Amino acid sequence: MIDFSFCIITDNSTEACQRIVSIANSISEMNIPNYEILIIGGETNRFAGDLSKFNMRKINFDESVKRAWITKKKNDIIKECKYENVVMMHDYFLFHKSWYTHYNKFLKENEYDVCCNPVMLLNGMRDYTDWILWNHPDYPKQSSIPYDDWSKTKWQYISGGYFLIKKQFMIDNPFDENRVAGDEEDVEWSLRIREKAKIICNPNSYVRHIKEHRNMTIDTWSKLI
Repeated sequence: MIDFSFCIITDNSTEACQRIVSIANSISEMNIPNYEILIIGGETNRFAGDLSKFNMRKINFDESVKRAWITKKKNDIIKECKYENVVMMHDYFLFHKSWYTHYNKFLKENEYDVCCNPVMLLNGMRDYTDWILWNHPDYPKQSSIPYDDWSKTKWQYISGGYFLIKKQFMIDNPFDENRVAGDEEDVEWSLRIREKAKIICNPNSYVRHIKEHRNMTIDTWSKLI
């Protein structure tokens, strides 16, 4: 069975912590034999109730040092992971109930350094950044491509909000801590690692946004296999 460390990057706001409990529930419901949930952000515990059933651990982070320092958070949390297969994510994605079933099969058949999968918006539409080319000479900038097309990864962009990565690969290829959220930190990282990384996409495992500002409600989620 494939083991996972789920790394959640947060600002530790009350709203974010409420979302994280929903995320943890969606992870727990997949019945993964071996997993952990690591959370980094803020210095206070805003979670209500006993979260030990989720194999969850909070890593404190001084938010006053630098605004929106998500690069530092990602570089710090990866070092704490128990497992080599890491889900690096921000605090606003839910996992479909079949996510693990499909990944358990997919990763037994495919080697990777970085892996993506379909991401859905609240309205049920595809998030166009889930599997996307950044600067391919024959495509418009930021072009979404089919999930089974792995032939153009040297032009790939990896959205920093959600991706899978091997622990050691990220330790060896950290994010640039001179950048913060909004500084195209994930663009810089993508362009730096994409020619040496084995980047693949699992078309059968889904996550979806849960932030209210994404607007509307999902209508196709329950139909996914």
